[in-house]
Amino acid sequence: MNQDNQVKMMCPRCGKEMNINARYCLQCGYLNPNDPANKNMQKFIAPEEKKNTLYQVGSGQSIMQNNNSNQIVNSIASNTGNKVLCFLVNYFIYMFIIIFSFFFILGSKTIDFNAVRNSLFPYVAFVVSIIFLYVYPMELVFMKANKKWWYALIPFFNLFILSEIVYKKRWLGIILSLPIIGQLFLIVTFYKLAEKFKYSGLLTIIFPIVFIPLMGFGSRLYENTNYSSGEQTLEKDYKRKRLFFVSIMVFLILGGVLIFWNNIIDIKSKAFRLNNYYYVFASGLVVNKAKQIDKVNYFECDSYDYNENKGKYYIEYRDVSDFVYIPFHSYRDILSAYVVVDNTSGSSKYYISLGDGTYGFPETLYEDVNADTIVPYESIPNRSDINNCRIVAPKSTLGY
Repeated sequence: MNQDNQVKMMCPRCGKEMNINARYCLQCGYLNPNDPANKNMQKFIAPEEKKNTLYQVGSGQSIMQNNNSNQIVNSIASNTGNKVLCFLVNYFIYMFIIIFSFFFILGSKTIDFNAVRNSLFPYVAFVVSIIFLYVYPMELVFMKANKKWWYALIPFFNLFILSEIVYKKRWLGIILSLPIIGQLFLIVTFYKLAEKFKYSGLLTIIFPIVFIPLMGFGSRLYENTNYSSGEQTLEKDYKRKRLFFVSIMVFLILGGVLIFWNNIIDIKSKAFRLNNYYYVFASGLVVNKAKQIDKVNYFECDSYDYNENKGKYYIEYRDVSDFVYIPFHSYRDILSAYVVVDNTSGSSKYYISLGDGTYGFPETLYEDVNADTIVPYESIPNRSDINNCRIVAPKSTLGY
């Protein structure tokens, strides 16, 4: 340090002498940690910048030799476009679509919660937010790689620039433009793009909606290179990103909640219908077992002589799981059933009634059993007049 009228220090980033109480280095914009106003800003600095000594490059050559691969290189951004203009254009378009769609869709309706919930606005807000949650971060990614932000908006051409960012070869954008092969190559490209920012390529492919915004909004740098205009804009950049991100998340969550709320009845209905297939599946197993028994006569009945009268008889299953294997049956109530074998017409017809104390279905021709036949168990008639038949064949014989 030097001591004149003011206490001086050397900037850890560029080495220029600066006032110890200055908020920024006037040469490179380094945040002075000695300034109390910068304490909260430290958490927004990339982890690599906190851990490593920084150095400045101008034409691409560092002013010192260092073999540390985690070293952050600070370079002049010569080709990124204006960050403020990028923010203003995207934010204006996003908010215009949101606000315009809100009033256009609702029109002359009285604006209240139910009117908004039952309109198309939640869907528009959700979809538009998803789009901008990808588009704006990709523009930021382009700027982090020292490419003009609006390149990300030009169809096909953006694929060539993306290839240059990832592979240093612009012509590979031709492959990205091809159908099918291009989509597969695009997956590999985003995998490698994430690695440029030191994120997991695999997680980026699985959760692109999370990691693409992280690359853009986050503090990690492209190949550890910080492209800067030379002006101190860290705090303003952060505020702009925060405003855009918060706005997107507000309408994304709002739209998602209203869509879910609007479809909760359908969701419950679909969940109930999915549960109904458990009973349909079990009925098929039970009837198939009854057909097997019917062929070999491995059963005996109360007050019924099968050999004398090939008519209608009942096979009872007090616990279906004792005779057939049903997945996850141990986590559910005991399933009971009976099958009616009707041979009166010369060919066998099979009717089945099945239930578990919660849901089931009354005696129904097996071919007519489907998810719509399931009813609450209380509405199933109690057949106490049936002459029950029991399976007497050894389980090993019937394969259960």
